[in-house]
Amino acid sequence: RMLPLVIQKLQGVLDAPLQIDSSNVKAIEQALRLYNEPENHLIMESAAIVSAETVNSTRVQDTIKFASCMGASLVGIATCTAMLRETRILTELLRKAGFEVQVVGCKLESNMKADLNIGAPSLAEDCVICNPIMQALLLNDAKTDLNILMGICVGHDALFCKYSNAPAVTLVAKDFMTVHNP
Repeated sequence: RMLPLVIQKLQGVLDAPLQIDSSNVKAIEQALRLYNEPENHLIMESAAIVSAETVNSTRVQDTIKFASCMGASLVGIATCTAMLRETRILTELLRKAGFEVQVVGCKLESNMKADLNIGAPSLAEDCVICNPIMQALLLNDAKTDLNILMGICVGHDALFCKYSNAPAVTLVAKDFMTVHNP
């Protein structure tokens, strides 16, 4: 009874088609197989536990609970240098919750535009650019169990997630126009 009402409300505010089911049997079967893989099952089970109690908690509290449900002991933080104050606070909260923490900033190795053959016209030739692949590789070397993204630029987050061995969650989405509250 509730589903038709939800669909009607969503269709009233969306300009895009709303897909709630699929006739693609191969995709359905593959998704079910993938959810049954041990790591994926643990992530989904942990997310379900957190989601069941998320009404009365912050995103930080949910992230800490998620890490705990996942059985993580070493948590990596891939941070934007503009978020170092917030990263210090998060690091302390994670340590108080019993986690070891490894932090990697985005400007490491001081890559310049020319180093990566980047031609973005809005960036000065001599500006240091972010290094999300290196962030992921360093956290991989540290053997983190879970990685948290703190204000990583749009697109850089995609590269970080592509190369991160550990599951990654976004805690803060950097958005200067909305003071990081998109």
